[in-house]
Amino acid sequence: SDEDDVNTLEVYVYEEEHENLYIHHDFLLPVFPLCLTWLDYTPLTGRDGNLVAVGTFRPEVEVWNLDILDPLEPVAVLGGEERVTGEEHTESVMKKKNKGKSRSARKKPMANLRPGSHTDSVMCMDWSKGNRSSLVSGSADRTVKLWDLNTCHCVNTWEHHKDKVQSVQFNPVEPTVLATGSFDKTVWLMDIRQSTSVASWPLTA
Repeated sequence: SDEDDVNTLEVYVYEEEHENLYIHHDFLLPVFPLCLTWLDYTPLTGRDGNLVAVGTFRPEVEVWNLDILDPLEPVAVLGGEERVTGEEHTESVMKKKNKGKSRSARKKPMANLRPGSHTDSVMCMDWSKGNRSSLVSGSADRTVKLWDLNTCHCVNTWEHHKDKVQSVQFNPVEPTVLATGSFDKTVWLMDIRQSTSVASWPLTA
């Protein structure tokens, strides 16, 4: 949500017995979120968990632990700038709350990007249930990136699209097969074990 110019990620709990849905807790985010995907694989440790990966106007993916109340920072960040401390993360959120947001600030160039990082907003993501250490992201920089959650590093980048990538999805049966869609009106199908795309189809819209 973006209530009162503050970006938040709200966690709801549904009590089936009483048919009651309510907000359990929320996370303050420094930038407006664009996409998210749930996962049960904890980056770096590989432990089972309850997490969400969030893509924003920044060229990075933040992974948050949904079972922790009032966290200072995400448990992992894929790409983006060298990470600030938890206190600095909270301070940037509070400064934004006091000053309000601006579109120009949202697109401010980022220096010292990590190797393999996106260079523009992350618009879509998907996590592989069949290959749990794999997460894929698509960006306004026209690239698709495959991330290894064991190391939080980008292990492959595809540059086959000619416009912003707006959709990525793993095949639910064959976890190595990935489909990507873009504003360039094409859908591509590929095997993530290879660096080249397999097939593409044009769309009318």
